Amino acid sequence: MVKLLLAHGANLNRLSHDRRTPLVASIFGCSLECLRTFIEEGADITGSPVTPLSVAARKGLPDCIECLLNYNADPNEPNEVRFVEEYLAIGDGDSAFWEKEYTHALGCYNLAFKLGHEDPSLYAKRSLCHLGNREPLRYLDDALSYMNAKDPYPVLPYSEEDAKQSVMDYFRGWKARYLADEGRSRGCCHPNTTSLNANDSQGSKKYDRCSFNGEKEILLQKLRQGLQILSDAWLSSE
Repeated sequence: MVKLLLAHGANLNRLSHDRRTPLVASIFGCSLECLRTFIEEGADITGSPVTPLSVAARKGLPDCIECLLNYNADPNEPNEVRFVEEYLAIGDGDSAFWEKEYTHALGCYNLAFKLGHEDPSLYAKRSLCHLGNREPLRYLDDALSYMNAKDPYPVLPYSEEDAKQSVMDYFRGWKARYLADEGRSRGCCHPNTTSLNANDSQGSKKYDRCSFNGEKEILLQKLRQGLQILSDAWLSSE
């Protein structure tokens, strides 16, 4: 179908409503065959607002990364390696947080900050880690940082209670997404039937959580593999 559309003059580099080129969309769809077709037909491999390499790295698609590098995609613009390192650090931190390994999670989130990550939610996650470690002052400090990062120019100064409430609101939304992802990994339609359900047996809890964490580990392994490919390409370009 792709070749048929191209044969009838389809625009290779047209942006969709969400500002993706067909080439970038093929990576989101995990289609190596479509990716190769677009490149061979002359599609721009420097991408749309995000580069194809960034998308392939974030989705953990080493075959797509290798394909792009083979067609001379630049691993240095922007810093693709740093992007993947940020993503891995946050992924490791999230996994540690849900296992209640708050100190390890903090180390991962701090690394993401050092690598240049600027998402305000990282302050909320760090604040929740301090709460889990029973460090109330640090919990409050990062809660206020979260509020200021979201809205640096408030009409009225933020109160401590507003900051704490904002972090807890974030936590509820984050937990809902986590439970939904865990439910999907088990083939469930309803997040409330996940392994965190109080009615589950202890053995079922252990099995389901291991299954979910196993799938996350596979994704992280793919991301690390992609990072290694990008690192090798970056070193060989020096």
